[in-house]
This record gives sequence, structure tokens and C-alpha cells, in this order.
Amino acid sequence: MEIERKFLVNKNFDLTKYCYEVENIIQAYISIEPETRIRAKNENYYLTQKSQGDLVREETETKIDKQTFDILKKLSIGRIITKTRYKLKYGKHTIELDCFHDNLEGLVMAEVEFASLEEAKIFESPVWFEEEVTHDKRYKNKNLATMDLELLKTPKLTREKK
Repeated sequence: MEIERKFLVNKNFDLTKYCYEVENIIQAYISIEPETRIRAKNENYYLTQKSQGDLVREETETKIDKQTFDILKKLSIGRIITKTRYKLKYGKHTIELDCFHDNLEGLVMAEVEFASLEEAKIFESPVWFEEEVTHDKRYKNKNLATMDLELLKTPKLTREKK
């Protein structure tokens, strides 16, 4: 089970100097429903399936080889997402700071995973976090791969009730 909150990040803060790990990620979607993606993280390759949901979702990740990744990548739908992920410590949490590239250049999001719903609810975000987008479907990676990018510039049309 994955319990995760997502936030847009203030781009005026240079956070990369605080990171303890950097991953270059290439991500593509084989299916949107059910959500099935492939991902290359540096020299490691994964096939991941996720259930529906926002804050809480089931996730299954399987390691695959580069050849399988390359074959599945040719079958992907939508755009391929490329991003650099910086991992930062924040109290007892790890913040995964994603800086997107190519068509999504300029988008910076932070994800924080939690051990429980209670922990997620009481989390106090740092000042450089801007708006929370956990429930905004536009910021799901599967939608970033398939939707019209102009929708990111519109007001919260797809905001779910909490």
C-alpha cells in the first residue's frame, strides 16, 4: 500500500544541494486503466501496476531487464516522461523532488510517502512547498503522459472533494 501526498514546489528554492541521492527517470505507460507503467531509474528497470485512488493506492513493482523495458517502451501510449528525482531528508520523512524535462520542463513536484493515514494527515510541509495537488488528477503522472498540457494552466477543474 502506498500512502503519498503531492505538492507543487516553489522553483525559487535551490534544493538540489540538500539531496542525498539523484535518479534520472524515464517513464512510460503501457495502460492507463488499469495503470501500468515502465520506468528506468538510472540503470534499473521496473514494471509497476497501481490501483485507482489519490492519497492511498496499492502498488506492485517488478524488476525487469533493459531489453524488456525497451520492447515495452515501443508499445507505450502518450508521451514519455523524463525527470530528475532528488531525494531529500525532512525530519523522519524523505521528500522525492521531481524536476520534469522535455514537454513538462519547469514543472517541479514533491512527493512524500507515509507509513499511515494518520501520519499523512498531520504532516507539516516545508515553506518551499506551494499548493498540494494530491487530489488534483491533472498531476497524476499517467495524466501528465496523456493529457493536453494546456490543462495544467487552467484552474482546478478536476479537483475532487476531500
